[in-house]
Amino acid sequence: MERYIGDAGYVEFYYDRGNLAIGLKFLAQATPQARAMRPRRKGSQVQVSALGFLSAFKIALKESRSFVSKLDEPSGFLVVSLEETE
Repeated sequence: MERYIGDAGYVEFYYDRGNLAIGLKFLAQATPQARAMRPRRKGSQVQVSALGFLSAFKIALKESRSFVSKLDEPSGFLVVSLEETE
């Protein structure tokens, strides 16, 4: 994940309802739509709250899952498919 995030401290979420995919755009500076990423206690992982985003788009996840993600080179977005789980 570090190779996608780099020095970013913020992330914007985008939703593609037709393809059931979420796009993540990592940013170095805050924007009105961006959420701050917080480092986890151990390792190089970060966390960010997406509950408001999921609620706004009525994305209901009944349990925790790991999803397949891919970098979309042209846009720079990390795309998470809600249909493909690991």
